[in-house]
Amino acid sequence: MESKAKIIGGPTLYINSGSTINLTCLVMESPVPPDYVFWYHNGKVINYDSPRGISVHTEKAQRTTSKLLISNAQPSDSGNYSCVPSNAEPAAIGLHVLNGEHPAVSVLT
Repeated sequence: MESKAKIIGGPTLYINSGSTINLTCLVMESPVPPDYVFWYHNGKVINYDSPRGISVHTEKAQRTTSKLLISNAQPSDSGNYSCVPSNAEPAAIGLHVLNGEHPAVSVLT
């Protein structure tokens, strides 16, 4: 069985600007914990040294969990986030930071 990652709440997540982005990646069916878990935003490795308040907490266990926290979400944080473990298929989620407005909802008449 192939090891794979899953981001909870996917495939799309909506949050309000100013709140904290909290993405949790689970590494499942892995015989051993991954050596590392990288997080990407729109294909670029996330810089954890940013002054923005970005942190990652990874717990290696039978089911490894990696949490990405970004404080004070801004519309520029919208996009595609992916969790890439060293020994498993990656997972991705689309994130939309709402600037006070609600996502468009189609109304069936």
